[in-house]
Amino acid sequence: MAQFHTQSLAPSSHLDTFTRDRLPPQDQWPVFVFDRPEVQYPEQLNCVQGLLDDHVANGQGDRIAVRGKDANGDICWTYSQLQAKVNQIAHVLIQDMGMKSGQRLLLRGGNSPMMAACFLAALKAGLVVVPTMPLLRAAELKQIVDKAQISAALCDSLLAEELGYCTDSAHAQHANALKQVLWFRSEEAEGVEARMVKHAATFKAHPTSRDDVCLIAFTSGTTGQPKGTMHFHRDVLAMCDLFISAPCLKNGRQRHRLRDAAHCLHVWFRWIVGISLALRCLCCAARKVHTRIFVASRWAIRCNAVLHSAHHVPSNGHAGSRKA
Repeated sequence: MAQFHTQSLAPSSHLDTFTRDRLPPQDQWPVFVFDRPEVQYPEQLNCVQGLLDDHVANGQGDRIAVRGKDANGDICWTYSQLQAKVNQIAHVLIQDMGMKSGQRLLLRGGNSPMMAACFLAALKAGLVVVPTMPLLRAAELKQIVDKAQISAALCDSLLAEELGYCTDSAHAQHANALKQVLWFRSEEAEGVEARMVKHAATFKAHPTSRDDVCLIAFTSGTTGQPKGTMHFHRDVLAMCDLFISAPCLKNGRQRHRLRDAAHCLHVWFRWIVGISLALRCLCCAARKVHTRIFVASRWAIRCNAVLHSAHHVPSNGHAGSRKA
């Protein structure tokens, strides 16, 4: 029989306690189910280690992780290459920008390999990622910055104009909290890529707690002010570890998709970034745990980056209910 309970939160590793301090009262949470072996996570957990680093350590580094296109043509990164870029960006965030664990980082960009690398780098550095849809204008970005008290951002240079208004003290949409912005997919001397090459391709993941918030996904605000929904490191892994518990058929053979960055990013970009699903519990026992799920937008932004699973292995398991 399943055990339903609300698990006490593991101690936070964040120096900036903004997100932990603003979690809703636990009596307003859904009831989480931790009866499956896939969700028995240790107290210390950084989801990027499971999504990316473990695959490289286990000899899967030469497999393709992400494909995309830019003005110079096709992009194709292996897991090892993606890991190196993630580590360099993490150094930029911590050393160049001076960010501390728990601080919020706004990400603005379309679905691209660099957006994926920035996303993972922020999580690995112990920051809280706040992704935003490319269609948002300065007024909408300001609302998000003000609500999440975001002090720094990484932005695709192709989408610089609207976020630039938020940093202009003379503009009506100036956001006081936003102190620094770096541009990626940029050839500027102070851009993210130029800074990356100055740093090592190794980075030790911040020792986040499984219950540290790693992501704030805002609703689109179509029915009012945008609302931020918080997700823990364990939520991100549960999204992968429980989704993949259902075997799929390929070429007539039952196969099991492993947890990896490509699969997780595919879900993130299609559902969290693309249509801003406001999910507090990403994988739950739908028949037993009544978690309210709000779909903030009807429009999906199609992925421009094709994300690949690290590898597949046969599975004889049975599909189980999704619980977290």
